[in-house]
Amino acid sequence: MTQRNILFEDNIQILSIDKEGKVFDKVSRLEARADDTECKILLDFNSEIYPISKNSVYSIMITKSLASDGSPSPNNFSYDIYNKKSNSLLDKFDYVMNGKIFKYSEEADGKVSVYASFGGLLLGITGDPSHLNNLGMDERIYLLLKKIE
Repeated sequence: MTQRNILFEDNIQILSIDKEGKVFDKVSRLEARADDTECKILLDFNSEIYPISKNSVYSIMITKSLASDGSPSPNNFSYDIYNKKSNSLLDKFDYVMNGKIFKYSEEADGKVSVYASFGGLLLGITGDPSHLNNLGMDERIYLLLKKIE
């Protein structure tokens, strides 16, 4: 995977799940802290197909492409396209979502927040601008997770 296609990568410690209560049966919201970048992450995920537990550690990657060689992904995501290719990132991660960045805001403390939607499941990342400057408005992205501990 070429480095230019990786927009964000870190290990995250899950701090809480559904801290403010559960709204939907199959969806949960996690709160996590990234180890190296110290970013705060809020992420909605399908808890029915991919259960996540508090105090677990996951590898997270946000990228422009699922192809290991970094070649551009088609505009219309199809699991079959990557399932037939060897060495796609689908082989290296347990949970993948396709979405779009819809908001980028500067916070009063000098940090920035980036928000993305994955078909209604939301991601919010807040941290130092140097760690999030690769995430641009209206960019189509893939979020990938893999349990480490």
